[in-house]
Amino acid sequence: MSDYKKKCSLCAKYLPRTNFTVKSSARDGLNSCFKNCDKLRQTERRKERSKILDDFKSQGCQICGEEDTRVLEIDHKNRETKGRTSGGRPIQLLSMKISELQSELDEKCWTLCIL
Repeated sequence: MSDYKKKCSLCAKYLPRTNFTVKSSARDGLNSCFKNCDKLRQTERRKERSKILDDFKSQGCQICGEEDTRVLEIDHKNRETKGRTSGGRPIQLLSMKISELQSELDEKCWTLCIL
């Protein structure tokens, strides 16, 4: 095996090392998956998170019962119980791990209308 190729952890193909993004914390300094595979994985995760959020919003407004998702927002019940933060700023729901997102929604959030 050439030193110029690396195996993608997702598709298992051996590809030129130039096809992998830099990851300074990795032993070899490169991400474990091919750039295109990583983009596909991120897109799928984003779709899954969006579906979870849409399903949560479909419950309707917790105050008035409005069901039109175009006017509904997900909000924390108590600002003090928000999940993790990054540099003092809250992590966006779409960037959370799926397991953390579901837990955050179930335990700390509700759907409200913006009308």
